[in-house]
Amino acid sequence: MNPQEAEARYQLTLLNYPNTGTLAEICRLIYQTEDKNLIASLSTLPYIVGRRFSHPETEHLHSEFKRLKVGHRFQCDKPGITAPSYDPNHFVAERKEESKKVVEINKFKKKAPVAKFSRKWILGLIIISLLGAIFYFISKNKIKTLEHSESPSQTYEAKIETVDHDVEFRIADDLLWKKAKDNILLQTKDSVRTFQDSRAYLKYREGSLVTVHPNTFLIIGKETAPNRKVLKLEDGILQARMKPSDQAQHLSIETSSGILEMESPKGTELKEMKIETSMNKGTLTVSVTEGQATLTPKAKDSPVIKLDRLQQITATEKNVSAPVPFIPKINLFAPVMNEAIVIDPQKSSAIRFKWEALGDNANYELSLSIDPEMKEVLIKQTSSVPQLEFSYLDLGILYWQVSATLDGVKYKSPIWRLYVQKSQ
Repeated sequence: MNPQEAEARYQLTLLNYPNTGTLAEICRLIYQTEDKNLIASLSTLPYIVGRRFSHPETEHLHSEFKRLKVGHRFQCDKPGITAPSYDPNHFVAERKEESKKVVEINKFKKKAPVAKFSRKWILGLIIISLLGAIFYFISKNKIKTLEHSESPSQTYEAKIETVDHDVEFRIADDLLWKKAKDNILLQTKDSVRTFQDSRAYLKYREGSLVTVHPNTFLIIGKETAPNRKVLKLEDGILQARMKPSDQAQHLSIETSSGILEMESPKGTELKEMKIETSMNKGTLTVSVTEGQATLTPKAKDSPVIKLDRLQQITATEKNVSAPVPFIPKINLFAPVMNEAIVIDPQKSSAIRFKWEALGDNANYELSLSIDPEMKEVLIKQTSSVPQLEFSYLDLGILYWQVSATLDGVKYKSPIWRLYVQKSQ
């Protein structure tokens, strides 16, 4: 394996299955679990897996999927690398089509010119019918999309206020995913999914905000009361922020490991409530940065658990941990993890670092190091906004991290790696 393949990541799209009996095994291969909600989501094709796979993982999955006769396609994030794919239905159809053409040619040769002319007319009518059906299908889906666009008088459960990069949504009674844009209105059972380096920002009428982080899949739940919202988190990370309200607003996040309930602060109790919920391979992690929340675990005989500020808990369908203290996380945006930046030492060019905004009064500190544990810091610079620019960086492998303080709470980001290369 060459260095480029070692760093490459592959996106997986499932195209078709031989039968529904293979779904559990496919789910186990991809997610290392046979969670029924994930199995249900796999049944909708084509299915794009949110996470990216390494080169060895891709080769292993490709081999296993061929054994199971599962149609699939990988796409590599680096140019020049061929990604594997396999579609048994395509190959079978192709062979049948070739055999059919041979038979038709032999028949065609034996027919008189009048028969040839009739066949052309029949073929033309078939083509016209197919085009008409395609036009109807496209028009129908366009109408559905327009129904989900911004309309002041239309009621809706939530709204995709803004999107970053590739985000898709799916209407409840539709099988097709559509590219999301700003101000898309969402109804009950509509779905949203994000991919690598993409985000969606949902907003409710009363002002509550939900940030959908990369590689996340969620479903809009039914509003049980005017002040009660529901989300179903299948996989990925959500961050909920609820502003103070005279009338209490409630948000429930349902997962396979438990149901998280939160309520907006009243009056001047807090500036806002801030909670992060993560679902990864059947494990639920809840982190409360500001405010309080309650978790009703799925685990048998587990009581309802109250979570206070700066507490974190994990839960599966069988086990629940005790709440523990934690340091809130800052999400980094750019440069992305393992990104290669090419610079010209003879020229001055801006290299921009961006991360999650915590609030108007936050103070950020960005550190750069050649050490993955950040013990030897090369540069340390402060900022009052969630970004910084450098005109030059040392060549080689660098690591960067952002820390911050807001309203007395300390935040810290993960450590991301960066490759700085000299232009040829």
